[in-house]
Amino acid sequence: MPNKCNAVLNAGFAVVFYNLGRTLAPYMSLNRSEQLLYDYIQQHREERQFWQDKVQAIVIGSAELPSASARLDSELWRYFGERSSVVPSFASAVHGLGHKRLSMKNLAEFLIRVWTEPKPRKPAA
Repeated sequence: MPNKCNAVLNAGFAVVFYNLGRTLAPYMSLNRSEQLLYDYIQQHREERQFWQDKVQAIVIGSAELPSASARLDSELWRYFGERSSVVPSFASAVHGLGHKRLSMKNLAEFLIRVWTEPKPRKPAA
């Protein structure tokens, strides 16, 4: 499966990652709804571009990363609810939740890390 795996050679042995990009497990722990939304965004180029632009705009407009993360968390949840009316896998996920709101904070923080330049740290006094 050369198109579905990547190998990294290091010190004479190979590490193989199957379906790289399918899950964020090695990097981040996402709940089912976050993973479902991330997969959806990755599979739809227009959606991915929309969210990349939105994440960058939110980070630029925020004074601190925690406030950007909180705002993005809210936006991602709103979008998840909106998509649940047209995407069957989202609808079944929302139906299973009832009226509870799940956090999208881990996904928000991951997208900020991946799609934005790190802000320079203030020098220590």
